[in-house]
Amino acid sequence: MENPKIDPARLPELYEAVCQLHASLELEEVIDRTLQAAIKLTGAERAFIQFSDRYSSYALPKLATETEQLIRTALEELAHDVAQNRQGILITDTQIDPRFATEPLSALFASRTLLIEPLQVSDEFLGVLVVDGIASASPFTENEAAILKSLSAQAAIAVHHAQLYRSRASFISDLASEMRMPLISVRGWTDILLKKMAGPLTEMQIKALEIVSYNAERIETLWSNMIDITRIENQRVLIETKPTNLHECIESVLGNLNQELQGKRHVVTLHPSDTSVIHADPKRLSQVLTILLDNAIKYTPAEGKIDVSAVVQGSLAKVLVRDTGIGIEPQDQARVFQKWFRGADPLVREHPGNGLSLYTAKNLIELMGGAIGFESEPGKGSTFWFTLPIAEPEIPANP
Repeated sequence: MENPKIDPARLPELYEAVCQLHASLELEEVIDRTLQAAIKLTGAERAFIQFSDRYSSYALPKLATETEQLIRTALEELAHDVAQNRQGILITDTQIDPRFATEPLSALFASRTLLIEPLQVSDEFLGVLVVDGIASASPFTENEAAILKSLSAQAAIAVHHAQLYRSRASFISDLASEMRMPLISVRGWTDILLKKMAGPLTEMQIKALEIVSYNAERIETLWSNMIDITRIENQRVLIETKPTNLHECIESVLGNLNQELQGKRHVVTLHPSDTSVIHADPKRLSQVLTILLDNAIKYTPAEGKIDVSAVVQGSLAKVLVRDTGIGIEPQDQARVFQKWFRGADPLVREHPGNGLSLYTAKNLIELMGGAIGFESEPGKGSTFWFTLPIAEPEIPANP
């Protein structure tokens, strides 16, 4: 199959799907997102992934074990052809394709339209991505083939990274180190261009550079989170707790997030605190507050409310961040602090994320001697809280 062109109108949808693929390093989640995206982008009825080990296959919708085994066997020869040629296959109607004249293909794919694309990273063949539908209803076109080809290329990279992450404990550290210098270069040159230090820009060029800058910032956040996770899991996080003014720290973080708050016209209330000084690492405390407030901003609709307060509970200060946002579905609540977890709610998926921030916040709070938790109701909002020890007042020395 030649290299068909993608309809430019479909590019934003493809871009969004690709972002979701790269937002996780959990292999099962990457596979599931790939299958969902393949169906959505091509209008297919079903999607399959068959890996080159011949025994690993996935289907959406889920199939009975016996049917899945039959399809896996049936696709082996086609997958072999794709592996040999490293080219996708477009079949408008299996009824007139000689490859589907015999069992089990003739029975499993009767009068179907298929697209088959290789999953490959450089010269490494990982498997195939397959979608199918009813041929008489709407055969696949060159446009759907182009979209699936692009999706497959990105899915292969995402799957490859997830496989590496699963098999190599040092993957995060290695990847984070490799990301640092290219990221600095991208951020630096983007800033230079946006400041028009290299010459004037058109509106389209400015918009494109702003997208590059925004995504570079996302990568920088991911890089920072990955470094923190590596240090946390290797017990190498440096925590320097000392008496810290809680109110000043909250105000500083709110000031840093002021642009985002104003952009969504949120009403923020900082309630007077019963305690002003706690025992914490100021840098890590700011990091945790930024995570909780940034989530509140992202998942609270425009003109919503965000309240920040602190109360005394014995020897602890309890800090609460309340919002009137979308809330968290009951089935997701047990996994909120798990690494790489993001809710399946479409309203959550509208916002970029990697599922690392709350995992990082939990570990940092616990390393500072506190605890963290939340209460949430879908459609009404969430309250995230954490506790940290109150700093003991210093006793003046005797004159």
